Amino acid sequence: MRRSRRGQMTIDYAIGAGVFLLAVAFVVAFIPGMIEPYEGIQRETVTSDRVATQLATGLLGDPTEPYLLDTDCTLAFFSGATQSKCRFSGNSLTERIGVDDAQSVDVRLTADLDGDGSTATLCWDRDGESLVEEGDAACDGSDTPFVSATSDPPTETGSVVVGRRIVSLANTDVTLLVRMW
Repeated sequence: MRRSRRGQMTIDYAIGAGVFLLAVAFVVAFIPGMIEPYEGIQRETVTSDRVATQLATGLLGDPTEPYLLDTDCTLAFFSGATQSKCRFSGNSLTERIGVDDAQSVDVRLTADLDGDGSTATLCWDRDGESLVEEGDAACDGSDTPFVSATSDPPTETGSVVVGRRIVSLANTDVTLLVRMW
C-alpha cells in the first residue's frame, strides 16, 4: 500500500504537535520546582543568613571591622533603645533587621563563659560592665539579656532555621544566632 503525500504530512503534523505538547507539559510541571527554593523554609534560610551577616558586619559595629561588635550598639539593639552612632533604626526587631512583620525571628548572643561545656544566652552585667551567662547571679533584672524575639519558636523539629556567626564582643568570642520560623 502506498500512502499519499497528504497522509504523510498529517502524521508528521500529529507527531510534531505531540512533541510540542509534551514539552509544554514538562515546562509547566517543573518550572514551579525551579523557583520553589525561594519559598518557605528555603527563603527563611537565605533570610536568616542575610540577617546574621548584616548584624555581624555592620549593624552592630563598624563595617570596617566586621565581626567586632560595638558594645553600646549591641546593648541598644537588644534593649530596644536607639543610638545615633548605630547603623540600625526602627522600633521593632523586624524593622531593625529589615524583614517582614509576619516573619518570626529570634536574635541572641550565646557562649560558654564558665567553661562547663554548655553554651548559654549572654547578659550584660551593668555593674561589672562585662558579659555573663543569663543564669548567673550577676545577671539581675537591671541588666540587659542579649536576646530579642518576635515570638516563641515552634515546638516541631525541623521548622526553625538558624544563621550563625562567630563575633567578638567586649574582647570575648561569642556566637550570634539568628533563628527564623
